[in-house]
Amino acid sequence: ALLVLGAGAVQPRKGVDLFVAVANQLRHQAPELPVRFAWIGSGYDPDHDFSVSVWLRDQIERRDLSNHLVMLPESPAYTALIERSNLFVVSSRLDPLPNVAIDAMLAGTPVLCFAEACGIANLLEQQPLLHSAGVAPYFNCTAMAGKAVALLRSPQRLKQLGAITREQAGRWFHMPAYIQ
Repeated sequence: ALLVLGAGAVQPRKGVDLFVAVANQLRHQAPELPVRFAWIGSGYDPDHDFSVSVWLRDQIERRDLSNHLVMLPESPAYTALIERSNLFVVSSRLDPLPNVAIDAMLAGTPVLCFAEACGIANLLEQQPLLHSAGVAPYFNCTAMAGKAVALLRSPQRLKQLGAITREQAGRWFHMPAYIQ
């Protein structure tokens, strides 16, 4: 199966609900693709968290995603999931430069994000192929799913963008230069 991954604490700012909406749109746009979705991060507890988690579980169930999307607790499996994933979705509402996106990019996993919501979108502007493939209009889940479908339907393009992603990330996040 193809794996679309998201990561971070389960809280409103991270837009986990938007990740679920993108998963739903992707399944409707490309029902033939064997795609699975995973979110890894602390805080998902629908039996006790009535401010975010209970609504996420409801959204997952109402959209018939229970067999396609898994919510995973924070764990050492994070690195293996990043390396295994085909796409990484940054669904944040506001995140200056999410470390999870940096991790994905350094692993050569193409990143999708929303314009005006994530500092990664600003970086991707520097590389036209990555920008056109990975930046969706502000909170437009349908457009982001469309970008994901285009990549997942083209293994060759996905591989090409993965290589460009890794190369650019190596430049952008080279620690001595990045720290300076």
